[in-house]
Parts: sequence; C-alpha cells; structure tokens
Amino acid sequence: MKNKFSYRCLTVAVVPLLFSLNDAFAADSPAICPMRLIDNARLLDSNAAIDEDSNLWIWGYFGILNGTPKGDGGPGGGPNGAPSSPVYLADKAIYNPPTRFKALSNVATIAASAYTIAAVDDRGYLWAWGDSNKWITGKDIEGKDAPEKVPDGANQYNLSVSTWQPIAEKVISVAAAEYAYAYVTEDNRVWTTGDNTFGQRANGSTGGIVRNQTRIADTSWPALPVSSGGTGGVPRIVKVYNGYEGFMAQDELGNIYAWGRSFESGLGTSGYFLNGCKEDKLAGYTRNTDGFSYDPATCPAAGVVRKLGANNWYVTKPIFIPEVTRLGNEHGGIVDLILGYQHGVALARDGSVILWGSDEENRNGANRTDHIKTAVEGLRPYVLCLDADGRQALAPGKPGDDRRPLTTNCTPVKATSITSGQFAASLVTEDGKVYAWGSALLGGAFGTKAQTRGPALYLDQGLFARDGYRNNFSLMQVVWDPALDSANRKAFAVSSSKDSSLVVLDDGSVLTWGENGGGAACGGYGFNCAKDQWGKGTYGAAFPDATYQAKGAGGPGYYMHNSLTGLYVWPPLPVDNLQGIGDKGIKVRCVVSR
Repeated sequence: MKNKFSYRCLTVAVVPLLFSLNDAFAADSPAICPMRLIDNARLLDSNAAIDEDSNLWIWGYFGILNGTPKGDGGPGGGPNGAPSSPVYLADKAIYNPPTRFKALSNVATIAASAYTIAAVDDRGYLWAWGDSNKWITGKDIEGKDAPEKVPDGANQYNLSVSTWQPIAEKVISVAAAEYAYAYVTEDNRVWTTGDNTFGQRANGSTGGIVRNQTRIADTSWPALPVSSGGTGGVPRIVKVYNGYEGFMAQDELGNIYAWGRSFESGLGTSGYFLNGCKEDKLAGYTRNTDGFSYDPATCPAAGVVRKLGANNWYVTKPIFIPEVTRLGNEHGGIVDLILGYQHGVALARDGSVILWGSDEENRNGANRTDHIKTAVEGLRPYVLCLDADGRQALAPGKPGDDRRPLTTNCTPVKATSITSGQFAASLVTEDGKVYAWGSALLGGAFGTKAQTRGPALYLDQGLFARDGYRNNFSLMQVVWDPALDSANRKAFAVSSSKDSSLVVLDDGSVLTWGENGGGAACGGYGFNCAKDQWGKGTYGAAFPDATYQAKGAGGPGYYMHNSLTGLYVWPPLPVDNLQGIGDKGIKVRCVVSR
C-alpha cells in the first residue's frame, strides 16, 4: 500500500492546536510514514497501533471480558476480530497476537486505561468499551452504560445493525488516567468520566464514582489574567493529556492546566504554589520554589487543593501550572505532554524536552545517584541537557538536598517524540536515537548498553545485583542507536503502555521492551511461559535465533524471566507478527494537520 500523504509524520492525535503541526516540524521532504503508535495509551499488558486505513490493532492481554479480571478492551468475541478468552500455544503460553478490532473502521486516535479503551473516529464521535465496573467509560449518548462486550454487529459503516452508540459527539481530544477519562468537545469544553479518588473528575470533590460523564463547570476554571498570558475569562481548551492519577490540559493560548493528584511534584509545580502561594514547611525546611516568581492572581483558590501529607496533594478543580507553561512558551509552546506516576514529560515546539517530578527510580530524568537519601520534594520543571557522558548536569550540593539540574556545560536535547508509562519514559532524538529512563524493568533502560544481548539473567525474587549489563539506578541510557544497527535504521517514534515501551523505526519495524505481562512486550506472547519451558515449542520458534533461546544464567538472550511477575524483555524485541500481517505487513498511516 502506498502512503496517503507526503508530509512528515507526527505521533500526535488529529486535533486543533495553536499552530499547524506542519509548522512545528517542517515538511521539507517526502515522508516515510511507517507507523503510528497510539499516543501514550494506558493499556495494561497490551499495546495497540492504527494502520493507514484507520483500523485499530491490539495485542497482548485483551479480550478477556467474560471472566475476572476483565481485559483491555477486546470486543469480546463474535465477528469483531478478537477472542473472548486467551489463545494458548502447545507449551501453554498465552498468545494474543495483533488482532484487528473490527467494530470500528475509521479510528483517528484512542486513549486507554486499565481494561478500557475510548476511541475517537474521524467524525469526532467518541466510542468506549471494556470493563465499566467503575463506570470508567460512563454512559453513551442514549444514557446506556458503555458496553463491556461490544455488540457483534457493531460496524460504523452500518450502524443500523448495531445497538452500540458513541458516548459523545464532536470530540477533538481524549485522554486517559487510572480509571478515568477526560475529553474535549468542539466547543472547547472539557468532560470527565470515571473514578474520582484523587479529584480526577474536577468537580471540586474527591472520592466516589460519578456514574456518567459530566462537564467541568466554567466557574471551576481559573480566570487567568491577561498579565499572565490569559484572557481573564474561561479558557478555550484545545487538548487534554494523559496522566496516571490526574490530567493536564492546554488552552488555545498555550497555557497548561492540571487537576488530580500531585505527588512529589507530579503536576509540575511546587508545594509553595499548591499551598496557595504560601510558605509550606516540611520538617522545618521551607520547600524550594527555585526563585520562581508567581503572579498571586494565578495561585489556586482556597479549597481547591487538599493536602494529604508530605508531598501529596489532591487538586479538585483545574489550576494553572505556571512553570510548565513558562518553559514551554520559552521554547515555542508545548506540542505534547504526558504524566506518569509522580512525574511528567513535555515536548516543546523547538524540540526541547521538559521534565519534572520524583527522583525515585530517576523518573524525573535528572540522573541523580544520591536518590537513596530522599529529596525534600520532586524537581520542578527543567529543560533536559546532557553532558559528554550522557548525563544531566547537576548543581553542586550535598546528597538529598534537592540538587537542581544545570543548563550550562551540557548540550540541550532535541527530540521529535516523547512517551511515558507509569514508572518510565523515553524520547527520540533528531538523529534517531532513543533514550529511556525511569524504572529499569518497566520500560526504562534495563541495561547500560544499547542493543546488546546480555546474559539471560533470572530475577526470581525481584532482587538483582550489579553487573555490566544492569542499570541499578534506573539512569537515562541509550536504548536504540542507529550506529549499532546493521541497516542504520533511525527511530521514528516512541509510545508506551502502562509497564512497557515501544519504538517504531524508519522502515516501519516496531520493537518493544519492558514487562511483558500478557504479551505487550512480546507481540502477544504472554508470561505463562515458565522457566522450564523457556525457548520451547511454538513460543521459542517465534524468535528463531538460537542465541535468543539459550537457557541458564550464563546464556545470552533477550528474556529476563521473573517467576513472580512475568517476563521482562531487554533489549527492544521486534514485534514480528505485527509486521507479518497481510502481504507486506501493516503500514500505519501518516497523521497530518487537517
């Protein structure tokens, strides 16, 4: 199949932004448009992609909708393309390979939480399905609960045979958090649905489940003054961004807002700001505000933010996030953003990468090695800048004193794609490398050498010792380097599920790494392959290189098996059975500004 567009591809959803996406990344040559991964979905042990004909493909732990726990948004059997129970190979390994979701044929983008998916089609209709035990997906436009099992007759080209209805119309952006969703309608208003434990519903409260979708009231938004870049009135929101226990949103002027839980500076602002721009002391220490000057008119209103303990805040209505907004504007504006657990990452128009949050497992990317001594609070937003050793330079200081990243004697990173899962994140640089950081086992950099097959190491009790291949401090490392590839392939985009990461190369190859669980990181091959079955039968035959199948603590291989939590994959492993579908494999479409 030929590519349908000749613009440079972008891994963002088709939504109105402050500027043309083609302006953000100049289309100076015909593009190779090999793959569009889902925009940082929160799938649990599953992954997904959309092909050039707008079909959705899912692989891993999906479709298990008739038992407990429920699956990640499979259609539940019937003619729609995915099984209602896992497929087992001869060696009893779970196998849920990439399968086309046939109920929708014109998918523009999806957002996903654990066990549910919400998809926007090219008409702006929002469809939702999966486990609704917390009313994650709310009710449809006819007031009915969104389905767990999608009706067998569902097909958007012939809705007369289906009882399935969208939950909303004319949606321009959708995002997911843990058991909650947010979406923007064409009138630039934001709606939420699902759990409210941390204030994800932005209705001024915490706790409980509101059993349908509700619009965030105009009076709940801060009236950002003109002096701070606002209009003095209700902001016109153009995009919502995925979070873990909360959301971020962007207005048409480029201002960033957030609501939900902020733990260890996870929402990108200080305890001083969250405390209503008042001194907030912890053990006699006034929290570092980094010399940032706050406009008092932007500080959260009384009662909006609730303090639950040290470094733990619940934001019950949208608040302005001045630090992320300021840094984004200094670099041309934010074009992508995602929140993980206790951390966040944003991509600016000029390619700069903005990081913030907890230094636990190096989630803020600052590469501190003194993280065992707890910092007073997670780092506020900073622009990533690497020294000659590939490390973020830090200001001198004593261990545990909230050392700040430096922007001198280092080279600013220029990226084209970012992603984050729950505990790890990654980016693609302009020269086609992939850097990852955060939890080494859950989508960060397990090893210290990119694309190098290390020993096949068992991690049976979740404990691991240092050696030349480990990344004990979860530091930022190169995951993909074109110079180490025989074909000199460059990385094109990164994406992630909850516990694994993906990269697509410029030839369309998709590779995954991290915790495999139900098959997310092994193209559908699940974790029920016990140690004594490793490399046997159909499971092993799927990866024919004999060195990959070697068993034992000294043998080389991709597979790092943990009998407690499943299969860890390092380095990135090709999803061969995704590329193998059809005559020449799936060719996932370009996305351009409409």
